Amino acid sequence: MDEQEWVTRCVMDMGWDEKQAKEMLAYAHKGEWMYALCLARQQKRYLLSCLHHLQSQIDCLDDLIYQMTKQAGKQ
Repeated sequence: MDEQEWVTRCVMDMGWDEKQAKEMLAYAHKGEWMYALCLARQQKRYLLSCLHHLQSQIDCLDDLIYQMTKQAGKQ
């Protein structure tokens, strides 16, 4: 797998919409790696933000399950 194929595969796995993916691939195919790097870092920040939000939801769910388990044990 050459560098361009590798970049294409990674871009498809990063969860970008079609416009973002095309923009990233255009930069990569032209060898404009600084622009591509900027886009990749933006996507990483976005994905981390999503991850933190989901982790917060999981924490709330864990607390709810714990409280419900305690209540079920009292019956």
